[in-house]
Amino acid sequence: MHITGDSDAGTDGAAGHVGRQRAVDPPGGGATGGQRGRHVELWVRGRSPYCVRDAEEETGDRLRRLVEGGAIDSFAVRQWTDVGSGTRTGGVADVATSHRKVVEFEAWANDRGYRLSPGFRTHELQSMVGHSVRRKLVSPVLCLAVYDGDTLDAVFPHADEGDVHTVADGLGRLARGGTATSHGGEVA
Repeated sequence: MHITGDSDAGTDGAAGHVGRQRAVDPPGGGATGGQRGRHVELWVRGRSPYCVRDAEEETGDRLRRLVEGGAIDSFAVRQWTDVGSGTRTGGVADVATSHRKVVEFEAWANDRGYRLSPGFRTHELQSMVGHSVRRKLVSPVLCLAVYDGDTLDAVFPHADEGDVHTVADGLGRLARGGTATSHGGEVA
């Protein structure tokens, strides 16, 4: 298995932590340019508490096993950057990338009659100094984006008419060869 990464690749100092901004490609290398095959992005929050890092590590391990077993071709771990209006905890490029992903995920959900809430939420923040109010997006602790080539195929978590489909549900569907859900069940 070949691990490639961005400038902040590796771990953040926590023992066994899944690491930030890295990709795992199958033996023989991964795609250059656009993705080929089934690719998964695992989105995590920055500065997660240690109790959440266990879930990140477990999810990363499950994705590695899915690559090794051939259920997916590759995966990458990405870190959310605050996309709240007026709030920039990362560089401008990082904020723009996170914002583009949220817009892409929302379009995917809307096209299928799904919702991204309760995984994704917005909060209104009142200024303590003035009367301004700004909206801040709160991303889920973990989020999976499943791609077939460059096409977004599924996002976990998401909700339909009465059910929430979690990251664990998405990992289970990937292990069984499926990728997305419909209101009536799994779509392979």
